[in-house]
Amino acid sequence: MDPITGEGIALALRSGWLAARVASYALSMGDYSDHLLMVYDDVLRQMFAEYFIGARQFLSWLGEPGVIDWLIKSAPSQLEVTQALRLAILEKHPLQGMLRLQEIL
Repeated sequence: MDPITGEGIALALRSGWLAARVASYALSMGDYSDHLLMVYDDVLRQMFAEYFIGARQFLSWLGEPGVIDWLIKSAPSQLEVTQALRLAILEKHPLQGMLRLQEIL
């Protein structure tokens, strides 16, 4: 599940697609070893680890005193704040969005 939005369908579809690719390869090679099947875990980490780490940091920062209040007051009138939030949440770059917001703050 996405730590920021709470959605899970897109992540489930991507991880399911990857599982199918790895399983198909294992079947075609006749190799069902732990080593080959660990490819799924390794690639899954490459696909999502950076985002999940950044998302947790972003959420932690949002929990600091005054941050949410500042965002609520600033977003409607400051285009830079809105753009940084869009980068963090909609474009799935939470660390970059958080850093931009911290520069503005």
